[in-house]
Amino acid sequence: MLDTRQLRYFVAVAEDLHFTKAAERLHVAQSALSTQVKQLEAQLGARLLARRKRSAVTLTDAGVLFLVEARRALEQVERAEAASRRAGRGELGHVAIGYSPSAAVSGVLSSAIRAYRAQRSDVALHLAEMESPKQLAAIIEGRQDVGLIGSRRDYPDGVSALVIRQERLLLAVPADHHLADEVQALEVEALSGETLILSQYEEDAGFAD
Repeated sequence: MLDTRQLRYFVAVAEDLHFTKAAERLHVAQSALSTQVKQLEAQLGARLLARRKRSAVTLTDAGVLFLVEARRALEQVERAEAASRRAGRGELGHVAIGYSPSAAVSGVLSSAIRAYRAQRSDVALHLAEMESPKQLAAIIEGRQDVGLIGSRRDYPDGVSALVIRQERLLLAVPADHHLADEVQALEVEALSGETLILSQYEEDAGFAD
């Protein structure tokens, strides 16, 4: 397999047509540069450079053809390195996001997506509406990166949470209910003994708690 360092050394010599000048540009010893180019020629089984006196060289026919491909290979390596660095900084790749229905209707989801895309336009977002317990399980199992869920008292190990929005809870009652005429905020104790209809999953958390 070809060494990218050897390719860079060869391209530098091919552009300068002079070992000394290329070595100075690369900040390496001329002997090391010459050795690497000779090793490259040995690997390829072809002479790429015709050496002359005083470090001057010319490209052979094989060298002319190889120079084109060497430049392409180095450009591809640079693109791969740049892509890896961007992925490491979170600028490339994909993010799996789960969300509860309330996150969608409240505008939390759409505003978060707009803000994220403004900074990371090349990241693919995979969205899935999901119940909160299933989101937490997916995060723990590594199938989901972010979840927009209702807050709870505690979270599983390996999951960290941040409150990004607080909303009031509204109580809807029949017009003839004894609490229907209340205009002030109700204390939770006022609902003691009442039968409530609310969203609930297979766990004692969230609204049930």
